[in-house]
Amino acid sequence: MMATKEKLRLCYISNPNSPHTHRWVNWFVKQGHSICLLADVPAQQPWPEVTLIDLSKKFYAPIIRFPIWTVWLRRFLRQWQPDILHAHRVNSAGWLGAASNFHPLVVTPWGSDVFLQPQHSRVAKFLANYTLKRADLVTVNSQTMQEQVIKLGAKKSTIKPVQFGVEVDIFNPVPPTTMEIAAWRHKMGLPVTAHLVLSARAPRPIYNINIVIEAVAQVLKCFPDTIFLLSSYNTDLSYKSQLDELIKNMDLDSHVRWLPQTQDRSELAALYCMSDVVVSVPSSDGTPISVLEAMACGRPVVCSDLASVRELITNKQDGYLVPVGKSKPLAEAICHLLDQPELAADLGRVARQVVVQKYNYELEMEYLQSLYRGLVPFSA
Repeated sequence: MMATKEKLRLCYISNPNSPHTHRWVNWFVKQGHSICLLADVPAQQPWPEVTLIDLSKKFYAPIIRFPIWTVWLRRFLRQWQPDILHAHRVNSAGWLGAASNFHPLVVTPWGSDVFLQPQHSRVAKFLANYTLKRADLVTVNSQTMQEQVIKLGAKKSTIKPVQFGVEVDIFNPVPPTTMEIAAWRHKMGLPVTAHLVLSARAPRPIYNINIVIEAVAQVLKCFPDTIFLLSSYNTDLSYKSQLDELIKNMDLDSHVRWLPQTQDRSELAALYCMSDVVVSVPSSDGTPISVLEAMACGRPVVCSDLASVRELITNKQDGYLVPVGKSKPLAEAICHLLDQPELAADLGRVARQVVVQKYNYELEMEYLQSLYRGLVPFSA
């Protein structure tokens, strides 16, 4: 189907519970495009702004769901007639997109789907190659990711750098008022003077939240009033149970808080601004949006020393980098920043400028829209 200049029909395959999916899709909703989202994991809440189809409600079983979903997807695409099919993540969503034989197909890797899974499974590596070779456009958020998708089979001519970006007007260094901060701390049961360290990554094994928890005890030796705030979206329930047990066994209940999930961008920005340090220490990553958001708010960040993250952060210039999987260096970096608030503020100011100059959400989405329009003639 050919689209008019004013409006596109966009079909996404993605995790409907991820804030990344919400941010990406909602921008195109606001531009007036027709949107259909196919959820390749069970949807946890409704999304009235888009046509949301939960594939798990049609059929959901290990492995064999994919051929069954593929048959359904081919029939659905013939009926709905999108201008673009866009799969977020190479695994699962990308496999489906490639198997549908629909073009133009856009594939956006997220990180572990190209950095970790193809290294651990021959099947995942084969399917990544199958998916990336069939894509008309592959968007990447770092040079490291570009090199990796080429190794996995993507054609260099199909690759374009597109950042998820940050809404720099929402995520800015202006903190909430003193009364708002006091009210929020009271609601969360936080002492007025407590130092706050935020981990904004989901409770999933790849994000090493257990390492963050192990660092808590070490930080408390230097700053005994510190409280760690942990996010609770897109939760791996089994892993979270392990984390709760670790918190209990280390007697850290009074120094750790699980934050309620929120899709409100302003609330999230306020949370960053109220935090003294923001940490992100996964085993693998692309360009982490939560880190960019914290940087845009002028917060000092401590992150895993990964190749993709080094494209974003220069150690001790606009953030701190620490070895993967080690709690002691993480704790030491947190303590250093808590001990030197002027240094932390300087890092935050530099970090804000990095995001404003290179990771502006609005500009990135406008660029992606132009890439979509460039692909539409191929669907005629």
